[in-house]
Amino acid sequence: MVNLRYLEYLVALEETGNMTKAAQKLFISQSNLSQFLSHEEKRLGTKLFIRTNGKYIPTATGKLYIEYAQNIIQLTKQFTQKLSELSAPKEIRIGTTSATAIRMLDDILPKYRALHPEEAVSILDCSNIDTAIYSLENRKMDLVFVTAHTDKLYHGPFHVLAKEELFLAAPSSHPACTRYGEIAFPKLTAPKILQLFPACPFILPYQGSSIRYLVDNFFQNYLYDHHRIHNAADISTILDMVANGLGLGFIPLTRLTANSNIKYFALSPKMIRLHAVLIKSDAKLEDYRELIGLAARYYKKHISSLSLPKKDAEES
Repeated sequence: MVNLRYLEYLVALEETGNMTKAAQKLFISQSNLSQFLSHEEKRLGTKLFIRTNGKYIPTATGKLYIEYAQNIIQLTKQFTQKLSELSAPKEIRIGTTSATAIRMLDDILPKYRALHPEEAVSILDCSNIDTAIYSLENRKMDLVFVTAHTDKLYHGPFHVLAKEELFLAAPSSHPACTRYGEIAFPKLTAPKILQLFPACPFILPYQGSSIRYLVDNFFQNYLYDHHRIHNAADISTILDMVANGLGLGFIPLTRLTANSNIKYFALSPKMIRLHAVLIKSDAKLEDYRELIGLAARYYKKHISSLSLPKKDAEES
């Protein structure tokens, strides 16, 4: 039986067409290569190469031999790689772009590690969705849990895990809030907000966040540049600033707090952010199916199952 190294001899000779160059490529002597070729042709009882104008050209038998040799070499490499992957410790590199995703991972990872103690899991902060996509495309991460304003951001696998509505938060002491009394979540359009709160600054997350994208889109046909805009790093800060009468904020359903200093308004049309997972393009979904399933169940429990009081006002 011919071993793998000998198969490489014939492939190298076919690729170079030259005995000296093939031997150099294989790091063997020319005589060793010549002896092997003669021995193999004698064993098979037929020529594998003919020499034409100083170049070695494979015969029909030689072409068939080389075709199978290339297939065997490739299959052997694949087999070796698969064995290496199975024996090497598996690591899942997970990115996040939001505090919600971090809380979700804190909840589900102990369960996942209990099921797969042999797997290592690394958690990395992507800061925003643009960084997340760059990391996936450059194979720095395997999957990223994000909050996004649309599902059209990424050309690879994009799986929506939950949808979450956003609400306007305003200081309850503002005259516009007292106008609605005890009505729960009265609906406001963009122009109505600008009309009711003409002097109130907006307190918004930094550019690049999903909420900032949604707010900019919500007001796209209306000028709100004359309103001052304060940047805040997180939802908790926005809530504190609204409660202290410093401006208006946009708050996700899961972060609504029972605070007598804040009045919440529903938006028309609704402002919806997506909780999703992005997976690197060449990954197999089944490799992460269990982890994604745990995440989906978490979001179903903590977001999708939440509801608002039925009583609200008609759109204003």
